[in-house]
Amino acid sequence: MQITEYIDLVEDLASAVLNGEGTAAASLAQTVKSAGREVRSQALQTD
Repeated sequence: MQITEYIDLVEDLASAVLNGEGTAAASLAQTVKSAGREVRSQALQTD
């Protein structure tokens, strides 16, 4: 996953939270958490 894809996910999560979409926000939060781990792992491998 590219950092730009991760940023898009975070923006989608923020929108869901701001719009009061609890179920969508919870689902997106799990996706963001998993994607964050993947992005972090990739970043550490390229250092």
